[in-house]
Amino acid sequence: MANIDSSYLKHLSHMQPHLYWLDADPLEPEVHPTLIGETTTDLCIVGAGYTGLWTALLAKEANPERNVIIIEQLETGAGASGRNGGFCSYSLTHGFMNGYSRFKDEMAIIERLGRENLEGIEATIKKYKIDCDFELTGEISVANEEWQMEGIIEEANLRNSFGDSVEVLSKEEMQSRVNSPLSVGGLWDPDGTALVDPARLVWGLEHRYFMFRQGPEHQVESDIFTQDPVGQTEGRTAVPRDAVYQLTEREHGHQSESIVKKLASDFGEYRSCR
Repeated sequence: MANIDSSYLKHLSHMQPHLYWLDADPLEPEVHPTLIGETTTDLCIVGAGYTGLWTALLAKEANPERNVIIIEQLETGAGASGRNGGFCSYSLTHGFMNGYSRFKDEMAIIERLGRENLEGIEATIKKYKIDCDFELTGEISVANEEWQMEGIIEEANLRNSFGDSVEVLSKEEMQSRVNSPLSVGGLWDPDGTALVDPARLVWGLEHRYFMFRQGPEHQVESDIFTQDPVGQTEGRTAVPRDAVYQLTEREHGHQSESIVKKLASDFGEYRSCR
């Protein structure tokens, strides 16, 4: 083992291997019971993340009498929904130019859907008063070299031709916003990016879903996966489903694009968040 300066270790001694968003928050929901035995539901959704909970919420909004069960392996938001950087972008292609280089003929539709998606996320948060620190902050792309300004200008012209309202920043304008001597310009998008507490957002979706509860439907945690007796992660084995519960469903909700789009055709709208 390499020698490590003890002064570094001293500064790290208080660190804990926990996720920032999911660690010790008073808004974190209680752990839910495991589904045991046999039950029947109108809609079974696998996964209590953004996709699963938004699907459940839309299903209950469309028909409050619909029985819905959500099965989650760990805890609400334990996957990607609680393990991200805390920003929400309108882009469905990880950046406009990345999408334009691959889907040039479809970019008008992609841009429109992306903007509608972000607006829908904000509308849901406001409608249900979800306390997740959602704030439309905008986004700045920074150019630190003169040659990068050519790409900035090209992107601005293309995006504005598709209905965006981005602005090219000069060196002076850029440095008035970000006081760095390295910046020679930038691209300002005032309404395409928001900051959000991702864990509080997914917990808020769960809370709102529970407000629709009627009858026997309930949020559950399942023991589909368990660790071996010595507790080694690599020793995880799949437990046969019928050893834990038997579930009969008339609709299936899985965390996949195709299934959610199928549900959307019934419910009339589709929302996603990343």
